[in-house]
Amino acid sequence: MRIVIDTNVVASAIFFGGRPAALLRMVITRTLSAVATDEIVDEYQETVNYLMKKYSEKADEFSLIPIISAMEMIPASDNIHICRDPDDD
Repeated sequence: MRIVIDTNVVASAIFFGGRPAALLRMVITRTLSAVATDEIVDEYQETVNYLMKKYSEKADEFSLIPIISAMEMIPASDNIHICRDPDDD
């Protein structure tokens, strides 16, 4: 099974730890398979950059580089409409 990790989960892991951090550790160690598109990675980066300004003292041990390196990059498809929020499709 492959998963897509929501940006809020990545941000929560980096800045607050807990279960989201445990999930990212599983991705980094390749215990869990995660996929992302270039657009998702851009959203991760924008969100982390924004939150670094607010919560730099809370940043956990994670960096985006090992997280993204452990993910399988896939092409984006714009013909999927399954979420209530179109930004999440």
